[in-house]
Amino acid sequence: MIKQFKEINRPFLNLFRKETKNVLVILCLFFGIYFTYSSIRSSTDALFVHQSGAAKTPFVWLLSVIFLSLSITTYNYFQKKFGLKKFFFWTSLFSALSFALLVFLNVRGYLATSYALFILKEIYIVLLVHLGLAYCNNFFTLEEARAFYGPFGAIGSIGSTFGGEFASWWIKNGLSTFSLLYFSAFMLFLLGPFFLLLKSGKDKTRYKDNHDLEGKFDHPIQTLKNVKEYVFFILFIVALSQFCINIANLQFNLKFAEVFSGTLDMKTEFMGRVYAFIGLGTLIIQFFIVPPALTFFKARKVHFFIPISYMCVSIAAYFILGHSLWIMAAAFIFFKAMDYSLFSSAKEMLYFSLSPGQKVGAKYLTDMVVYRLAKGLISLILIYMQSFVVLSFMLIIFMGIWLLSVIKIFKYQKILLEKKT
Repeated sequence: MIKQFKEINRPFLNLFRKETKNVLVILCLFFGIYFTYSSIRSSTDALFVHQSGAAKTPFVWLLSVIFLSLSITTYNYFQKKFGLKKFFFWTSLFSALSFALLVFLNVRGYLATSYALFILKEIYIVLLVHLGLAYCNNFFTLEEARAFYGPFGAIGSIGSTFGGEFASWWIKNGLSTFSLLYFSAFMLFLLGPFFLLLKSGKDKTRYKDNHDLEGKFDHPIQTLKNVKEYVFFILFIVALSQFCINIANLQFNLKFAEVFSGTLDMKTEFMGRVYAFIGLGTLIIQFFIVPPALTFFKARKVHFFIPISYMCVSIAAYFILGHSLWIMAAAFIFFKAMDYSLFSSAKEMLYFSLSPGQKVGAKYLTDMVVYRLAKGLISLILIYMQSFVVLSFMLIIFMGIWLLSVIKIFKYQKILLEKKT
């Protein structure tokens, strides 16, 4: 078993020997990013539900999408102006100071800052993760990236698990949610100087051509003209996945607010445990389900399995086992863990039927447009539709449409593959 493990991870071990310091710094950095995010997310989510109510979560989701979109529009400008390392530093510094200031104002009675804290949490994590990945994509070769991104995904899940458990432990030891937020802001600040320990891209002469691929296409969206039906169903499936996850999230939040009518700290402790389980579930699926699923099963079967498993969990949780808090939490944990692991990996497999230029265009539409657009759209709907029964039936309907979309997408994939041959 140990021999097989070493053989599978030999590329990573070779990379570790060659770039020991940089690999260690990156792994520690991403552990810290996800650790801090998990503790901040536990605190800000609990704070928002406590002060503003679970029914308002779709509204703050919608605001988060709007402000995140505005932030991303300025992303490239500042990245070019400061460079990756300086921009990461200033992003972590600004985020940490903003968190500390908003917590201070909230303690002083400005309860509307719970909205700002929630939104800031959604923005900073996207920017820091994208900046970290941008550094990796520009530093490592394609072969090194293949070896590195598996352990990278695992360390993120471990960091998320420990961060959630840390939040729960913090409250159990008699400390407050506000002190946890102050401490997390301090940890967030430390990430900036830590990022500066990484080597500069200018120190390396081996830039891979693969990651400059995007620059070869002036208009990547135009390359999708001949595969628009296939790409449409990729985008549609991604949107449906976000619809289902956000409905499950709202159902959990509504039940959470109903059951936890007590103190803010009790809410933070429970929320920390939930996010710890999400990280742990993601890690388990990444290690024990994703490799055999992608190795021994056709992509079509994997894509059928995901909505079917969602549907089975939904029927069990919302129609059979009752509506207890932990049942709602378990369904939400399952949805999020699957989305972060198996669905994320299976979605990437769909791009392999496209040409290099088409992959660029499809991934741009998926990652930069559809994810946020889908979350914004379902958030807008959920502002006005919060009946538990209606939400449960909406969930089942979306999953049924998802299954039909899987049939259609592999029909179009077969046509594409036949054209190539």
